[in-house]
Amino acid sequence: MIKNSFTIGSRKYEYQLGDPFIENNEKIMHFSCPKLDINQDFLVEDIPELILDLPNIAHNLKEHQKQDSFLRVRIKTSEKDIIEKKAMKEGKTTSAYIRDLALGLS
Repeated sequence: MIKNSFTIGSRKYEYQLGDPFIENNEKIMHFSCPKLDINQDFLVEDIPELILDLPNIAHNLKEHQKQDSFLRVRIKTSEKDIIEKKAMKEGKTTSAYIRDLALGLS
């Protein structure tokens, strides 16, 4: 199994490639990228093009999933500082960090 990732802006996308296998006389690999909601088998010959296209897929998905709502939470300044430092360690914005934690995505 191969694990890798790519980053767009402050968002990191991890993906995995399974070991190749033969199905119906064709060489197949399983590909998964949870943040892009991809979890399926592909022909091995199509994998390089898929990987090259991942940033475009992420960008298009982001355009279709525009955030149109907000949630306000009152916290202490000291708590805000801690949250911001943790977000920076993860390479995320504060909003992305809190959203991912709350939704169980991190």
